[in-house]
Amino acid sequence: MDADPIARSYALLERLVFGDALQRARITYLATAVGPEKKQALLVGDGDGRFLEALLRHAPGLTIDYVEPSGQMIALARKRVPGAAAARVRFH
Repeated sequence: MDADPIARSYALLERLVFGDALQRARITYLATAVGPEKKQALLVGDGDGRFLEALLRHAPGLTIDYVEPSGQMIALARKRVPGAAAARVRFH
């Protein structure tokens, strides 16, 4: 699926339809799923990077391969990565 056409409005559409339920679901088990012993993660199809942003905050030692077919979604996700964390994320 090509998400480029809806990328810019995806977060707004998601909030209008689901409120914050999807984001809460994304991060509900973050603390138990990613402990300090984890060094690498693979995110596939995360869209605009809201989960990526939470994961970077939760696990400061983690390096992440971020796979997303939409170039527009990757651009949005990149904006969510703070400068110091940019070296920890490889976008594909």
